[in-house]
Amino acid sequence: MWADGSTIDFMPSDLDPDFKRRCHSKGLWYYIRGYPDGWAYYDGIQDEVGDYDINCITDLQKPDISDDECFNFEKSDSMCYGVSNDAEHWTDAKNTCAKYGGNMASIHCDQENSFIRRMAVSKGYADGVLLGAVVSGKSNNFSWMDGSEWNYTNFKPGYPINGNGDCIVMNTADVNGQWTNYDCSANFPFVCERKPFADLPS
Repeated sequence: MWADGSTIDFMPSDLDPDFKRRCHSKGLWYYIRGYPDGWAYYDGIQDEVGDYDINCITDLQKPDISDDECFNFEKSDSMCYGVSNDAEHWTDAKNTCAKYGGNMASIHCDQENSFIRRMAVSKGYADGVLLGAVVSGKSNNFSWMDGSEWNYTNFKPGYPINGNGDCIVMNTADVNGQWTNYDCSANFPFVCERKPFADLPS
C-alpha cells in the first residue's frame, strides 16, 4: 500500500516484472544500489547492476501497539505530557513537540501547573522549563501557541517585565511553579503536550 494507507490501484503497463514478485521468504525488501566497482549486494547474492533500487511486494507486519495511550508521555486528565531530554531554544522546542504530534504545553489551572512542575522536577529539571506561550502584539500580552484560551496565569510578582523576553519559563525550583518571561533564544528543557492516541481521529 502507499504510505498514506491507500491501496496501490495503478501500475505502469511497462513495469518490470521484478517489481511485482514477492520478496525473499524472510519477508525482506530487496535493496539494490550500484557501488563504484559496479557491484551490488542483496539477499546474499552478488550481481552486476546499474545505479537503481528495486523494491518487491511483501506482507505488511502489524505494528506492536502499546497499551499506554500516552506512549512514554505522562497522562493527566485528558492530555499527555512529556519533558524533553535536551535543552533547546523556543523555536526548536516547538518543532520537536510537533514531531511528537503535539505542541508545547499550555496551562489553564493550578492543578495543571502543579502537575507539570512535579513532572519536570521528577525528571531532574529543577532550573526551569519552557512553556508554549509567546508575546502576541505589544505590552506583554501572551498567548498559547496551541490556540487555547489565555485564561490562567502564574507569574512571579513583578513579572512579566517589559524587554525581558517574549517566552515563558516555569521556575520549577519554586514549589508554586511560578513563571517569568525570558529571552526566546535561551536554551531550556521544555514540556510537550498532545492528546492520547485513543482521542486521535482514525
